[in-house]
Amino acid sequence: MGKDNIFHKLKAKANRSKKRAHEKKEPYPKFLIVCEDTVSGYHYLIEAVRHFRLSTANFSIVGLGQDPLDIVRDAERRFNEEKKSHKPDFERVFCVFDKDNHARYYNAISKVDSINKSIGYDAPIFTAITSIPCFEIWLILHFEYTTKLYTDQERKTASNQVVKDLTGFIKNYDKSNKTALKDTIQLLPSAITNAQRLCTYCEKNNSESPATKMHELMTFISSLK
Repeated sequence: MGKDNIFHKLKAKANRSKKRAHEKKEPYPKFLIVCEDTVSGYHYLIEAVRHFRLSTANFSIVGLGQDPLDIVRDAERRFNEEKKSHKPDFERVFCVFDKDNHARYYNAISKVDSINKSIGYDAPIFTAITSIPCFEIWLILHFEYTTKLYTDQERKTASNQVVKDLTGFIKNYDKSNKTALKDTIQLLPSAITNAQRLCTYCEKNNSESPATKMHELMTFISSLK
């Protein structure tokens, strides 16, 4: 009877060891993504990490449906909680949000800078992945380079106009879309090139719209595997 108990204890210990080995973090940065979006952009990123076959032990993606400043605050809270836990710390934190018509957009960007200064590491841990006016400008850049200025009109917001233009490339696209990654992944290199080109254009012309930093996040994700 005693030998049986010892056997079962040893077997249970071996199983726990196997579980820990399975859950072990891969040899690339552990990262957190907190999104303003809960549907299209959120599912795009979920599918992206699946597409590149990243280990679930290395990342966490959260869709909150809150304004940009609350997104950054939530990301900071999760970062600090991870540091207090027995688990490895998040080495990169991405706060993904649109400018759209958010009143606290610039407050969120300032908060990201403030957090990085308070952490005091040589390289920034927190990165604001912004899109102006919205995430869908990133999707358009898969199909064409554009500097078209989108502004609110009487009957359509700037974001609604971007979505309308996107339907010229992805038929029947709307904000509830869950297949954006599948519909665009083959054009990812073009999107990255176009987004970088757009950033250069905005810098040279002292402009902020349209623009997106999604290429920074997708370059990071795609480089891990």
